Amino acid sequence: MFRRTGLWISILSLVFLLTGCGKSNEQQSAAALQSKKVVGVEEHNQGRIADTLSIARDSLLANIKRQQAFEEKKAQKHLAKEALTAIQETQKAIIALDKGDKDQALKDMEKVLGKLEILLERNPDLALVPIDASSQVINLIGDLNKIEALHKRVKELVDKGYLQEARHLLDNMVSEIRITTTNIPLQTYPTAIKLAARLTDQGKFDEAKAVLVNALSTIVVREVSIPIPVINAQAMIDLAADSAEVHPQKAMQLIKNAEYQIKVAEALGYGSHDKEFKEIIKDMENIKEKIENKEKTGSLFDSLRSRLQRFKERISK
Repeated sequence: MFRRTGLWISILSLVFLLTGCGKSNEQQSAAALQSKKVVGVEEHNQGRIADTLSIARDSLLANIKRQQAFEEKKAQKHLAKEALTAIQETQKAIIALDKGDKDQALKDMEKVLGKLEILLERNPDLALVPIDASSQVINLIGDLNKIEALHKRVKELVDKGYLQEARHLLDNMVSEIRITTTNIPLQTYPTAIKLAARLTDQGKFDEAKAVLVNALSTIVVREVSIPIPVINAQAMIDLAADSAEVHPQKAMQLIKNAEYQIKVAEALGYGSHDKEFKEIIKDMENIKEKIENKEKTGSLFDSLRSRLQRFKERISK
């Protein structure tokens, strides 16, 4: 279905309170994933790390919001005003057809084709043209052990063919900034407008209207998911790099917490168990060893930060 245009930002903090009678064990396990704890405060090695995060929860939340704003702004840079106008003119043509106004409907469709021709001349190989971009934060707060237990349970349900039960559990296993773009498919949209124009010229208003409505329904929606645990890990590593020489113990704790965030990302399936997860953890272990030995860590931190950034960009899809 066609989504209304206009830029909007919706921040969703996903906290499931699935309590009450009649719920399955799996649903209650899913509910246990969500708590009233804040971002980055999780159980780690059976112990609380809330007091040893060495990074304020507000700082993590602010960082996520900055990332969200940055990613949405980046997506908006690619929006095409001509494509948005084409959609608006298509809607006007439908209204004109409802009124039986043949001349106005044809004028509106001519404007649509004119805008699309401009886009095609500018980018002849362009398949999709973005007309709208929005963002959403879905922030799971959960214990790694419980995430892994749910992961195992999902596999069991899939193996048994209980796909819908598995789907409900999977809905809980999300922690990401989600960027959504709405696009016009340039391969099919102009063709539909030309067909509608011919039908209108023949006086077949209902058929022309049906073609236009169908064209609007073929708008392509794409989503890019950026894992929040990786964003959190980056923030922790940045702070650890600044603290390594002056506050080595604080830096050590930050790296441990960053490791934990990477493990959460892997448990949630971001990157599909990418081999680089192990490399990132290995880099962090090397840095901890250097800190313990009071050796310089600047270049190692630079390398790790670059690796994390490349990794985040590669698995965000």
